[in-house]
Amino acid sequence: ATGGSLDPKFLIWQSSLPIDQRLLAVDIAGSLAHVASLVAAGLLTEAEGTKITEGLDAVGTKLSEGKLQL
Repeated sequence: ATGGSLDPKFLIWQSSLPIDQRLLAVDIAGSLAHVASLVAAGLLTEAEGTKITEGLDAVGTKLSEGKLQL
């Protein structure tokens, strides 16, 4: 709870979903690179890296097919 009503102009200003939607493909690519580096550093196992990569790839596929909405 916010303790009261928020100014609608503030709510519009702070909402990042339209920007997040446009950046999602780039964010996925960065996350894939991050996962690869974590596996290379031994902080994730190959199996963990594969599972995360598959999940990110699935999100990317849904995005490219227009089946994902934030």
